[in-house]
Amino acid sequence: MEDLKLLTTDAQLYKAEQIWDRLLVLLLKLRKQNHMHRLQSIELQDIITKYLEYNRPSLQAINAYTQLYKYKRWSQEDQFDIKLMADIIAHDSDQEMLTLAIDLFLKVCHDIDDENFGIVVSRLVSRLESSSGSVAVGFIENLETMYWKIHRHDPVKAAECGIIPALVNTLRSVDQAVIDQSIDTIQSFCKHADCEVISAEFIRSGLIQTLNDLYIRYSDNSGLKTRIIKMAGTVASKMRDFPVSLVRSLIFEQLTISMCDVDMNDPLRLFNNVNDMIQKSTNKAEMIKVFQDYGIVKQLNTIYSRTDIRLCDYDSGDTSIVKLLKTLVDLADNHPDSSIRTELDQGRIFENLMAIVKSNTTDHRNKRIAGQIIKTCFQHRVHVANSDIWPYNDNAEIDMKSGMAGDTHGDARTLVEMQYIQYLQCILCKPMWWIDITNQHIVEQWRADSLDRNISPSTFNLALEQLGVVYK
Repeated sequence: MEDLKLLTTDAQLYKAEQIWDRLLVLLLKLRKQNHMHRLQSIELQDIITKYLEYNRPSLQAINAYTQLYKYKRWSQEDQFDIKLMADIIAHDSDQEMLTLAIDLFLKVCHDIDDENFGIVVSRLVSRLESSSGSVAVGFIENLETMYWKIHRHDPVKAAECGIIPALVNTLRSVDQAVIDQSIDTIQSFCKHADCEVISAEFIRSGLIQTLNDLYIRYSDNSGLKTRIIKMAGTVASKMRDFPVSLVRSLIFEQLTISMCDVDMNDPLRLFNNVNDMIQKSTNKAEMIKVFQDYGIVKQLNTIYSRTDIRLCDYDSGDTSIVKLLKTLVDLADNHPDSSIRTELDQGRIFENLMAIVKSNTTDHRNKRIAGQIIKTCFQHRVHVANSDIWPYNDNAEIDMKSGMAGDTHGDARTLVEMQYIQYLQCILCKPMWWIDITNQHIVEQWRADSLDRNISPSTFNLALEQLGVVYK
C-alpha cells in the first residue's frame, strides 16, 4: 500500500506500470474471495483518484479504475475526474488507450453532470468527424451505447445531449460504411417504444434535408435509396404533428412513388407510415393534399389492380392499405374539398376491388381485404350499382374456392353466397355475421326485397342454405 500511495508523488513514474499490475492482481483476488468491501477500509479508491489527478494514466491504471468502478467501492466525496477522460478521448492516438477511456466513460456517464458530460460528448463527436472507416463506425456504436445508458436514467437529457445531431451529421460522410452504420443506428433509435421525443429531435436536427441531399447524391444506388426512404418514413411516422412543410420534400415524393415497388422489402409498410403521419397531424387536410399531389390515390389503385402484391400485413388487425384508405375516405366525406372523393371514385379503385372479390384465382386473403375495403369505403357504390355488379344466375357453377369477408370459421363460401351476402350487407349497413339470420321476420324481409330486385327464389334459397338457414 505504501508503494501505491507514493504513486501520487514519486518522480520515478517508470515504476507505475509494474505497481498497477500488482494492483490489478490485488483487485482480482479481492473479487475472487468476495472481499471487495475491504477497498473502503484500505482507502484504495482514494489512492487511485489522486493518481489520476496528477499523472497521465497507463493502460494498467485505466484497467484498475474500471475494475474498481464496476463495484462502486469509493466514498461519495471522491468524484470521478471527467477531465482526464475528456483529454484522452480528445487527443490520445493510442487506440487501446482510447478504447479503454471510452469504455470507462460509458460506465460512469449517467452519473456525470450535464456540463462535463457535454464536454466529453463534444470531444467524442470531434474525433468521429475526423475519422473514417471502421474507426468512425466504432465511434458511432459508442455514441449509441452512451445514448441508451443516459436514456435509461434521463430520456430528456439523452435527447438533448448532442448525440442525435452528431448522428445526423454522420450522414454527410463520404464513407458509405459510415453512412450505413448511421442509418442502422437511427433506425434502431426509432424502433424504441417511447421514440416520439427521439424522432422530434432528429427532425429538429435537420434529418429530412440531410436525407434529401443524400438521396440526390446516391441517385444511382437503388439499395441505399430504399434505405433512405424507409428511414424517412419511419422517423416521420413516429413524430407527433410532423410539419407539413417537410412533407413537401423530395424524399416523401419518392416515398409515395415507391409504394408499389415490389423489389422493396415490405413496401406496404410505407402506407402505414403515411397513415400514421396523417393521423398524428393537426392539419390532416393539408397533409393529405400534399400526398394527393404526389399521387397517393393513384398508387392505391395500382396496388389493387395488381395480382403480384400481397395486400395483407403480418399482424391480424386492419392492414396498412385499409387504414390509409379509411383515413382518406373519412376526410373526403367530411371535408368541403370533394377532389379526394372524386379521385377515389374516378380512379377505378372500386372496380379493381370488385375484380379481386369476384376472381376465382386471387389469393383468399386478398379477397378478404378487398371485401373489407368495399364494405368500409364504397357501400354507396355497391348499393347504386348492385344490379350491374352482381349478375345472378340460377344455373351458375358454384365455385367453392371463392372466399368472402364474413367467414369466421375458415370455410370457403360459394360465389353466389358471397355475392348475395355482400348485397345484403350494403342494404343493412352491417356485417352479416352480426345478424341473427334465424330470425324469421328478417328472412321474410330479405325474400320480399329479393323478389323486388328480380333475384330468383332459387338463388335466394341457395344463399340461405349456404348460411345454414333452413327455411320452409
